[in-house]
Amino acid sequence: MIKMKSIYSFSKYRLMHNRRIEGLTILLMVAALSIASCKKFVDVHAPITSLTGQNVFTNDATAASVLTGIYGLIGSGSVYTGANGISLRSGLSADELTLASGTFFGNNQQLYQNNLSAQIQLSPSYWEDYYQKLLTVNSALEGLNASKALTNAVKNQLLGEAYFLRGFFHFYLVNFYGEVPLSLTSDWRKNAVASRTAKNQVLQHVIEDLKQAQDLLSDKYVKSDALTFYKDGSEERIRPTKWAAAAILARAYLYTGDWANAETQATLVINNNSLYSLNTLAKAFNKNNPEAIWQIQYVNNDRNTEGYHFILSGLPNFLRPTYLSSFLLGAFESGDKRRGEWVGGYSSGSDTFYFPKKYKAQSNPNNSEYLMVLRIAEQYLIRAEARAQQNNLTGAIDDLDKIRQRATLPLVAVTNPAISKSALLDAILHERQVELFTEWGHRWFDLKRTGKIDAVMGTVLPVKRPGFTWNTNWQLYPLLQGDINLNPNLAPNNPGY
Repeated sequence: MIKMKSIYSFSKYRLMHNRRIEGLTILLMVAALSIASCKKFVDVHAPITSLTGQNVFTNDATAASVLTGIYGLIGSGSVYTGANGISLRSGLSADELTLASGTFFGNNQQLYQNNLSAQIQLSPSYWEDYYQKLLTVNSALEGLNASKALTNAVKNQLLGEAYFLRGFFHFYLVNFYGEVPLSLTSDWRKNAVASRTAKNQVLQHVIEDLKQAQDLLSDKYVKSDALTFYKDGSEERIRPTKWAAAAILARAYLYTGDWANAETQATLVINNNSLYSLNTLAKAFNKNNPEAIWQIQYVNNDRNTEGYHFILSGLPNFLRPTYLSSFLLGAFESGDKRRGEWVGGYSSGSDTFYFPKKYKAQSNPNNSEYLMVLRIAEQYLIRAEARAQQNNLTGAIDDLDKIRQRATLPLVAVTNPAISKSALLDAILHERQVELFTEWGHRWFDLKRTGKIDAVMGTVLPVKRPGFTWNTNWQLYPLLQGDINLNPNLAPNNPGY
């Protein structure tokens, strides 16, 4: 497998250029992986030797396999799930997870103590991985747009998936690093000297990509050929749809303060109740369940799953070094069923270590669980916040209470119908904390976008790192100094590094 230290490394991109097809090597690697490893994603078995620069986008099956391969790479671990996944790493950075004593070393220690360095790269790195994926996505967009041989419906679906993924990767880059380069081409010359783009501009481009995706993607789940629909009720929810694009759009609009559009997009998903509905807490993370808008199938699923790295069957150790923090445990209200259903515990002597139990299987044979990326509960909370910001407090309370009702908590409409806007926004943020914990960085991002991070981490950091006080600069991860040395247009680094 090809290893690239940075998308901005001139020497590696010159090597690609000398091969005369920028990005093709990665495209072929991804397509080959998808055919070899993602058997449920891919039912077509084109021989790997048939994938060449001339025919990869002249055949529906091989073109689909390129996008399939990206999902396979996400499901194989790296920075998306498991030991180095977004949920675990962001939980350590925020106030969700505690790092067990005796496991203080490497990435986990740096993340937990909010003590990242521009000299020492997280391994694997979000920066490296996302830009590597963006190179593949941009190469796919160029190949798909140039192709005249694909079935029109397949071409539109794959273009929609590529725009969706480009928006998805940029969304996470900008929320981890702040200002980042927009990657819109596979041309190594442009990527090698790209400058950073203002955060709001990146988010606006995320929105534009997702709008294009929404126009192109199917409104039904398609099979691995990117063409055939599943029979109603038997969908594998593992390729993006219009509804997945709407769900991320709603989130992006929320992050930019476009409350009206955030409400509109969330409403599109919520109103599609033939596909989506709140499930029971016990089944909310099952594969292909009605709560799921988009899931990822695990690859090499014995060790890359959320359950494998979160569920404790013994004391925290090298493989499973984290457990839920007292800050998160203390956030649950008395009687909250999520505390019982989504939190497990392992006791040793007088000590009990509590852990996330949203996923039930520590081992996941035959993909009995998939990685949940987007689910309907978030859309209710997005719409609640957007409505509150627009002074529709009654509508916001109604959405908030949908989530509280499932958790068997008292309804705000009953206990505090005259709640103020400010108090309601705080209640929604609290509900996000206990509903979306250890999922895809929601808590870490929420603290930053709502301006609460200094107050919260000012209390949390001295517990995680005794003797130190929180520095607001630490809410952004640093760029690696080596990348800046390769491309001075990335300078200056984020403040404080």
